[in-house]
Amino acid sequence: MNDFSQLARLLRGWPELDVEAHAFETDNYRRLFTALETSRERPEEIGSGDLAGLVRQVLRGMGRSDAELDVPRTRPWPSRAQWEASGVEVVLSPATHYRVRARPWRPRWIADGDLESTALGEPEVPVETSELPVDPVTAATLGISGYRSPGQAAAIRTVALLEPGQTLVVGLPTGSGKTLAMQMAAIRAAKRGMLSVIVVPTTALAEDQGARMQRRLERSLPDQATYTIAYHGGLDPEDKQALRQRLNTRRQCIVIASPEAVVSGLRPILDRAARQGALAWVVVDEAHMISQWGDDFRPEFQFLAACVSSWREVSPPEQSPRALLLSATLTDESVATMRTLFAHDDARAFHVLVAPELRTEPHYWISEASSVSEREQRVLEAVRHLPRPLLIYTAKRDDAARLHDQLRTGLDLRRAALFRGGDAGTLEGAVKLRQWAEGRLDVVVATSAFGLGMDNSHVRAVIHACIPETVDRFYQEVGRGGRDGRASLSLWLHTGHDLAIAKRLAETQLLGLDRAWDRWSVLKNNGEFVLGQDDCLRVRLDDMPPDLRQENEVNRAWNVRLLTLMARAGLVRLATEQLELPEREPDESDIAYDNRCHQAMNLAFGHAVIHTPVSISKAVFDDRVAATRAQARNYDRRDQERLQDLLHVRRPFNEIFAETYTLKLGPRTVEPLAFGGQCPRTRTARPIPRSRPPIAFSEGLLAERSSQLDLGMRPTPRHVWITYGPPPTNKFKRNSWLGPFRSLLRYLLVRGFLEFAVADGFRDLVEASELPAMSPADFLVLRGLGDRDGFSIEGATELPLPRLSLVSPDTRSGKDLVALTILDRPCHVIVFPESVRDHERPDRLFTDTRPHYRLDRLINQWSL
Repeated sequence: MNDFSQLARLLRGWPELDVEAHAFETDNYRRLFTALETSRERPEEIGSGDLAGLVRQVLRGMGRSDAELDVPRTRPWPSRAQWEASGVEVVLSPATHYRVRARPWRPRWIADGDLESTALGEPEVPVETSELPVDPVTAATLGISGYRSPGQAAAIRTVALLEPGQTLVVGLPTGSGKTLAMQMAAIRAAKRGMLSVIVVPTTALAEDQGARMQRRLERSLPDQATYTIAYHGGLDPEDKQALRQRLNTRRQCIVIASPEAVVSGLRPILDRAARQGALAWVVVDEAHMISQWGDDFRPEFQFLAACVSSWREVSPPEQSPRALLLSATLTDESVATMRTLFAHDDARAFHVLVAPELRTEPHYWISEASSVSEREQRVLEAVRHLPRPLLIYTAKRDDAARLHDQLRTGLDLRRAALFRGGDAGTLEGAVKLRQWAEGRLDVVVATSAFGLGMDNSHVRAVIHACIPETVDRFYQEVGRGGRDGRASLSLWLHTGHDLAIAKRLAETQLLGLDRAWDRWSVLKNNGEFVLGQDDCLRVRLDDMPPDLRQENEVNRAWNVRLLTLMARAGLVRLATEQLELPEREPDESDIAYDNRCHQAMNLAFGHAVIHTPVSISKAVFDDRVAATRAQARNYDRRDQERLQDLLHVRRPFNEIFAETYTLKLGPRTVEPLAFGGQCPRTRTARPIPRSRPPIAFSEGLLAERSSQLDLGMRPTPRHVWITYGPPPTNKFKRNSWLGPFRSLLRYLLVRGFLEFAVADGFRDLVEASELPAMSPADFLVLRGLGDRDGFSIEGATELPLPRLSLVSPDTRSGKDLVALTILDRPCHVIVFPESVRDHERPDRLFTDTRPHYRLDRLINQWSL
């Protein structure tokens, strides 16, 4: 029985529910069933508008106009008028039920307005889904059978090979596998007894990532899989204390927390681990938030970089913590901010790896209303008719609250929630995020920042009842839809008054020169030089100019803004002071000791340590800060121009998005792939098949791995040609014939070779479990001989690792060997049959004109 038939039978037997939610195959049926369960058990939590919208979605999803259902007439089911208001026609009305049929919705205020069809979740542009071969260490650590994308493969490999003290920014599209990169980093470190802290913006995301990590640990470190990993305000004090104790003793090596918890409650543990050389990774998810300055500014995100700087200063150099910054959307400005804060503009310690691709699922529709009230009526009309779940974004908190009230009172929606800036860090906000992720909410009205990192893959529509202040915010919020790979709807409803609000919000909130100097003067004059360091100043973040009267948290945030601005201007380098918790007094209660610890933490968080010249003149200050402010303003101006292009549909939307997310990586310009995304300019264009996005990375990535290469030859040639004789015809002699190959593999592994590309007949040689352990990096990259991992854009290269290519005995033409030399590697050893002919002169061997080594003689020469 299909979903529709099963639902029809269930509704005829209402209020009995003799099936389970998992009996339905598709989300819209399961969502309706969950609402039916709630209406029977807790009827006050379901409104008639909830049921009308969900039934309409099922009927319209049948793809035919004559689909009908018999529905009850009793509360909380809609009345006839409520069905009609939701675009559902009552075709029969016996005493016990209505027979209903959904009408298509084509609003008069949208040109060619068949927007509802695009939100019903038809399959979008197809994309390659075959997995890429996985490396043996990755398979053993994460338990996966293949890499999901070239970007995921490159990210995991780079994480495994990154040197201590380095910062890596990874930009991968949503759904391409960033989470596995952080899991790989943390689990490999945990196996060595080293700590990793993963920073996320919301409590709900911390719990979600914690649950994922626990499932992964069940395979690799089962003893740690049962521990609570997410550290947040909702934990009991006893659970927090137990978690901190496990981290202190290394019985637990992974913790996931908010930036606020990392720079305060967890700081003493992380400080101590850094001094002991036991802090391996600081991972920041949704790392683009580090560069955000708007109303949702969280100073702790930018203070994280100061903590990382301090941890690197006190740790042994060979065990300096690495930083991994993850995001699906990176701009030049956000990358520049991360480089300044985390690497102090040292290109050797800062690397970027991206596989940029624009979303293909959204279909964009836009309409201008003559007034706020007209816009709100259109929003309510859209909510009645569009499939769920759906999101509504506003620019102002009051607008969000008013729309939410109208949904509850005017449309009788109970499965709707309000989520505004600041809610993410509260327990109530965490509950809403969890309900959203679990499908117990259908509609959320939000200001920016809702749902960061918390995917509800089935979102069908995103409505903007505002003009977002930046192109980036608009794109990110639209991107909450269609994460299941099916089409989604973006409906943009704006008024003439919205643009002024957007411009005000878009202006980067940086201090004016005089006010910035006033704040700096107070911080500097009240600061204390750290003993023995004339360029290291300890300042109080609570200090403020005498003419100001601000709440403490607001003032502290502005001081962090100032210091970050000065860091971006190259005037200071941020750090933090090391924090030690007080010793516990005899017979001191847990509550009393925790209170004293929190006082010590708050005191430490109230200070920053900055490395700065003894004296910064007003002229130098003004010059540097003005240049940095001008750079930020220039970025704002360009973004506003792009926003206007979107608003007035001057160009295809994906052209504007591609421009926004184009990155400069040294001399290279990296532009995202753009295959779809239907807007008023491209509505009739035929979609083209999608390929996997290629990767690109900054110069110098993994350069240290290449410089460690020692092949025992002087100088080390770029290409080393090695021949071997034919395999034996007697299968019992094959193992002996393979001996020199095994010796060569081990020799190269010990000398820094990290990439092994082998023909199928040799695959078992590199899958041997002992080989990765011979590598100084405890890792090797394993690929098929012809794999290119989707690196197809001009100028793109694969990771620059020393490589061995082991060619099949069946190879006949030198053309196949020459093709391997195209790969950009610091050293490439190519092992091939001695019988290969020269492709340009078949009358001679390939080796007749090339210097080469015989494998058996080379092994003897190396005494292997």
